[in-house]
Parts: sequence; structure tokens; C-alpha cells
Amino acid sequence: MNTVIFNILLALFCLLYILHFSFWFRLKKYAPFKNSPQSRLYTFLAPAIVAVCVIAIGLLFIMDSGVKFRLSLMIVFTAPILITHLRAAIAADQKDESLTKRCCLVRMTSILLYLTVIPLTIIYCL
Repeated sequence: MNTVIFNILLALFCLLYILHFSFWFRLKKYAPFKNSPQSRLYTFLAPAIVAVCVIAIGLLFIMDSGVKFRLSLMIVFTAPILITHLRAAIAADQKDESLTKRCCLVRMTSILLYLTVIPLTIIYCL
């Protein structure tokens, strides 16, 4: 676990995580985003994903595996990324082109985060 690749991936994950949420908070303060009507899917997306994560963590703790703490930690870290990614995808369907570009930044950083989380999780669970 304490390999050079793991440390590089962890540093990249931390930088992308900070960048992702800075883009998200800027998007939330953007006037066309604030004024756009939010659908029911947008509203109930976060509680639904949190409920699925709680169920997944509960199932991990029922299973008798040695990596249940590590996998539950990775689920806790990736749930907010998934929520903001899906919310940005829903908000990108608006007619405003500048809003779509800003949503694209959030979605691209979330994809980069997924690409770092997958090998990080594999290395972390070994």
C-alpha cells in the first residue's frame, strides 16, 4: 500500500477532489444556475445516493471481509463526487451555453476522479 504509485494516486486524488468541489461551489453561486428551476430528480438525487451508500456499507459490514473498512471509506469519499456529477449533468440540460460549459468542468473533473479512484481502490484493498 505504501508504494510510489499509491502515493502519487493519492496526491492526484486529493488535488482533483479539491478542484472538483471548487468548480461545484462556483457553479452553485453562478446566477443562471441559481435561477434555473430544479427538477424532482435533482432534489431527491442526493438522499437516494446516500441511502444506496448506507445500504452498501451495511452489506460490507455484514460480510466478513478484511477490506470492509477500506471499501466503506472509499464509498464515503466517492458518494459526493457521484452526487455532484449527476447534478451537473441534470443542470447541463438548460438552454444557457455558459452554464453548460461550467457544468462540463464539474463533469470532467468527476470523470478524472473516477479514473484515479479505481486504481487507488484496487491498490488500497490489496
